[in-house]
Amino acid sequence: MNHKQEKNILMSRKDNIKQAILKELCFNNQLTRLEFIKARGIRAATVFSAVDELKKENLICEPDRKGARTGRKSPLLKLNASYAHFIGLELQSSKLTGVIIDASGAIITQT
Repeated sequence: MNHKQEKNILMSRKDNIKQAILKELCFNNQLTRLEFIKARGIRAATVFSAVDELKKENLICEPDRKGARTGRKSPLLKLNASYAHFIGLELQSSKLTGVIIDASGAIITQT
């Protein structure tokens, strides 16, 4: 296996981890890095790297970690609610109902 193939496999694995984090946040609304590490049995450094990438992509939010990182409760990861909005429509023969939600699932407006 050459270097390029190895790099593609590693990137694919990290993308899978990022997708798993996003999926978990979609279903549970919040999650700590430690909870994800324990549930999935993935190395902490790998999860921290994936979370950092998701934060840079503005997909998730996490309170700033200031000072020493030891002896403190792990901050909660959340979806960035303002990242995207979604429109849902229900069409009936005599009625149209619509809703707009943010990325966290909170209703912005509905008719």
